Amino acid sequence: MSNYRKLILFGSGLILIFALMFHKEEQLKELFQLAKPDHISVLYLRLLLNISPEDENLRIELANQYINLGQYENARDELNFLILQNGHTAIDARLLLLEIDLSDYFLLSNHDVRREIELEKLQAGITEISKISIPVALFPKIIKLSLELNQPSTAADLYYQWAGSEPKINGKFEKLKEAAQWYIAAGLPDKAAGIYHESYELTEDAALARQFALLTLQTLQSAGDSKLAVEYFRIYQQRFPEDAELLEEAINISLRNNAPEQAYEFGSLRLALDPENPEQLRKQYDRALAIGKTQQALALTQRLIEIVPNDDSSHERLAQIAEWSQQPKLAVKEWLWLARKRKDTPAILNTLRLSTQLNLHNITIEMFERLSNIRELSKEEMNNLLYAYDNMHNLSSKR
Repeated sequence: MSNYRKLILFGSGLILIFALMFHKEEQLKELFQLAKPDHISVLYLRLLLNISPEDENLRIELANQYINLGQYENARDELNFLILQNGHTAIDARLLLLEIDLSDYFLLSNHDVRREIELEKLQAGITEISKISIPVALFPKIIKLSLELNQPSTAADLYYQWAGSEPKINGKFEKLKEAAQWYIAAGLPDKAAGIYHESYELTEDAALARQFALLTLQTLQSAGDSKLAVEYFRIYQQRFPEDAELLEEAINISLRNNAPEQAYEFGSLRLALDPENPEQLRKQYDRALAIGKTQQALALTQRLIEIVPNDDSSHERLAQIAEWSQQPKLAVKEWLWLARKRKDTPAILNTLRLSTQLNLHNITIEMFERLSNIRELSKEEMNNLLYAYDNMHNLSSKR
């Protein structure tokens, strides 16, 4: 090497040493992040550490340079030294060691028997780190590592801790939401529901509180804790007494909890918010039937027919409920409406059955005529038709 080139290198080295000695810590870190790692940088850092061996930030940067050069064992030596010193950069050191171990883990083949053992060690390491007092600046990095190691519950714990140190209320809620979502991903919906309810209690914003209330109920329903969900709903109901969506959740929870009376109670409140809604009327008469309230179901079905007069299914349901309620005259009226509209065999036969019982001979004759257009009448049906004709004739004679 020429003297000129040696002089240039020596001069560059001196400039770098002075830069390292007089830059602030943040500037120093930025300098080494931007500079391409090389062995000269490592030598200069080692020289500076010999001058100031207590400088933990310099040691962290030296470890980073070793990692960038692929000299992992040298990096481990520096990081292990920092962990033993238990200084303020000990957590940084532990994270860097974990990242080195993670890179080693990814080098193992899928068939390597060590993979499972090494993964368990890594997961235990990130869990242990998550339980100590963590500087706010390190939360994102630790959370990222937790997720890379398939530890969503650890990530959730960290988000929850991070929310506790968040000074801004909006930032706090965002982190609480993240915590809840990762608890759900970890198969812990009960913990997620607890966070949503805690968020509900923290906020004074009505729209946000309603959002958290819905999330709490939905999450508890997925967790199978219907009892607690109903307890929470009673709390939310006081603040949002006429919220249709919350009532829908409460109804679903009640049905899932096999509490039909409670579902009917909440259904009545839901229907009161939209009394002319056909879908709500259908749902509520089904709930009424489920608990044996046939008269209420009858009234609800009649109201539905007033709103949607040409709905076949409602007429058929009213006919059925009327029979269950021992009101055959109402039932035959509905079956007759269906027979005339649909002209189908089941409606005709049901009308025939009731008209015969009630001696409504004109309706009986009409139904037999309709039935004969569909198929040939049996001998018994022909006899019943003649009987109806005879009775009609006798009635006419008496008049």
